[in-house]
Amino acid sequence: MANYRDPKVTETTGSSGAGKWIAIAVAVVLALVLIAWLLGAFNTTEPEPVPLATTAPAATSPTPAPVDTTPAPVDTPVIEPVDPVVTPTEPAPVTPAAP
Repeated sequence: MANYRDPKVTETTGSSGAGKWIAIAVAVVLALVLIAWLLGAFNTTEPEPVPLATTAPAATSPTPAPVDTTPAPVDTPVIEPVDPVVTPTEPAPVTPAAP
């Protein structure tokens, strides 16, 4: 019997699955490792230590004069006390609205 389906979905024309993307990722990682190796990232030789200097220490300047670290007095304004606010303990009388 002839297959009259259009488009034909049963035939594959190329690889377009996850395997293709995994192969691309592996190729990129290998290329980066190769570039790093060529640039010397995996160089295992030990660096030579720098010899210590045997010269005399540098001369220092004389000790500076002591600095006064006491804080300056702060001028604070005097705040006058305010009379306390009295709140009523009973609710205000309710006057009925005019008809």
